[in-house]
Amino acid sequence: FKEIKHIYKKETIIDIVTRAKDILTDLCSESDDRTYLGFNRPYLNSFFPYMRPIYGDFKEILVEDVNTAIFDCNAEDLGKLEEICNSHYPIRWRKWCGSSYSELYIDGVNKGSSLRYVQEQLGISKENTIAFGDSINDFEMLDEAGYPFIMKNTSIKDIPDRYTITNADNDHDGIAIELIRL
Repeated sequence: FKEIKHIYKKETIIDIVTRAKDILTDLCSESDDRTYLGFNRPYLNSFFPYMRPIYGDFKEILVEDVNTAIFDCNAEDLGKLEEICNSHYPIRWRKWCGSSYSELYIDGVNKGSSLRYVQEQLGISKENTIAFGDSINDFEMLDEAGYPFIMKNTSIKDIPDRYTITNADNDHDGIAIELIRL
């Protein structure tokens, strides 16, 4: 089926980074074949073992529109970063659960809208869909599944009653165990 791609214009990312330059402690954007990093930090580097990242000032190194934008800053600067990011509607900002990192997303574009698209393309009903998640950015996806599972090792405190908590975590075959059980 048809690929749908949502991107962030490089000018938008450069504007956000420029306005937040004094508060950012880590920064990453990614295209289909390049990873751009504002800092040489081991944490984000570990996510890209097969791509050689490009480091530097985003005004100089960012040469294309990107698929992702990930940020880190100190806790006292989160409100300022959120305000800067959200000034580019329909772009939205959210903090990662259990982490100091945050990300951009496009209003209405999430794992749930993606799962719904795949269901429609393959003719699979919500009732016959299984989904697994471990963070707040998985809620929309889990709500599109007839069998929504939240991983045992999640750092989410208030888990909706409609989600089943897996018997094992990500590191101990939690998904496989639930699929076998089903």
